[in-house]
Amino acid sequence: MWQRNSGRFSLALSAGLIYPLAFAPFDLWPLAIFTLVVLHQLILRANTNGQIFGICFVFGVGKFGSGAYWILVSLISYAEVHVSVAVGLFIVFLLLSGTLFSVLAFFKSKSRYATINALVFATGLTIVEILLSLPWSLSFPWLHLGYALIDTPLSVFAPIGGVWAVSFVGAFSAAALSLLVTRHWPTLATASVLWFPGLFLTANPSADGESFSVALVQGNVPLTEKWETNGWRNSLVRYSWLSKMSPSTDLIVWPESALPVAVSAREEEVFAALEELDGQLVFGALEERKLTGRSAMFNVVVTVDHGELSYFRKERLVPFGEYIPWRHQIGRVLQPIGYPMSSITPSRAAQTLPRIGDLLLAPAICYEIAYPELVRRRGSIADLIVVLSEDSWLGDTTGPWQHLQIARMRALELNRPLVRATNDGVTAIVDANGAVLDQLERYREDVLVGSVALQERSTLFARFGLVPIAGLFVLVSLISVVASQRDRLHRTRAR
Repeated sequence: MWQRNSGRFSLALSAGLIYPLAFAPFDLWPLAIFTLVVLHQLILRANTNGQIFGICFVFGVGKFGSGAYWILVSLISYAEVHVSVAVGLFIVFLLLSGTLFSVLAFFKSKSRYATINALVFATGLTIVEILLSLPWSLSFPWLHLGYALIDTPLSVFAPIGGVWAVSFVGAFSAAALSLLVTRHWPTLATASVLWFPGLFLTANPSADGESFSVALVQGNVPLTEKWETNGWRNSLVRYSWLSKMSPSTDLIVWPESALPVAVSAREEEVFAALEELDGQLVFGALEERKLTGRSAMFNVVVTVDHGELSYFRKERLVPFGEYIPWRHQIGRVLQPIGYPMSSITPSRAAQTLPRIGDLLLAPAICYEIAYPELVRRRGSIADLIVVLSEDSWLGDTTGPWQHLQIARMRALELNRPLVRATNDGVTAIVDANGAVLDQLERYREDVLVGSVALQERSTLFARFGLVPIAGLFVLVSLISVVASQRDRLHRTRAR
């Protein structure tokens, strides 16, 4: 018995380790379906609820262990945390993420109706992804199944229910394939029907919108140089020079913390460097201000339009990167072991979206782009999604490519073009269908010049957010309850 269970857990762990190969930059999306087929089969063959929990747990550990290994790289190489401390923290992260993924164990349906059981499995996996996206939980909205499937026919569901709708159909398809072991063809036929619309339809039909030119500046400034005392001046010179060398455009975008300094105290120097720029500018910086009797530092997007500066503050910070959750409690543990105690303050006040001329922008600073609802609230009323990111902290790993893939999904969900400016890559221009129109190589000082077509048509996801997918969950729950009651009645009559 012990050998059988260990074999199941080993297989679940192996499937979890393989799962991230479905995402960028590898893009082997069939592996996402295949590994979920394995997971579904292991769940079906488990004898106890404890075994199901263990199978889901080790799959989740494998998934985040290989898919988010760049967290460990960032801690050791850039946060300069001691290797033993970094490994210990990463293990804690894996235990938490594996436990949260184990919520899927509560969604094993045992009715006689295979299609309903597959729907319940898909619901469970999608709910786990939503839980991972909540700021009060693990707050790690990464490696959702839908991201791996963005270049498949299932992408047509993104404008309806966001990345979670794509995840739901993908998980249902995996369960349907798993059921072929018992030669249950009706479920697979149902899943197949869901793939057909995407073979003939475009998620967001093209529209002849107004064209808008952009220049995205990738400075490739080393982090050690950037965060020196006067590093911001060198960055200002570099970004200004690169911007002046590029062709004239309607909008120039610099990345997150392009000027890692409180700009309000340096406005004269900044304006002096920018006065020769041809075009309006958006860049990342810091802002220091008094807040309830104390000094607070904000990560901000600064908009320069006709000589006026406006600020948009970051709302969703990177946990353990820009801030320490439950700082007074957790800080007592982290500070003695040398963990950097970042203290960026999140904006909690209502903010007005920045505007460049007649163009309304939906800014997303780095990690914020991974939160579908947050970006939806901004992007559904804006013309252009502007992402400012600093992926240098992720090093030469898969992290920056996963980050770009996530950004592509936001454009697809909202039918809005997206531009993404980073310090050392991946800087890219994305159309309203989530397709990358052009991008720069990593670790290269360059300017990406291009144009985007603005769109007016809104999507169901832009209007209603989680409502469509929540309605689907309720419907599946009701069907599952009815199926369970019919099963109970059937067993009663059989006696």
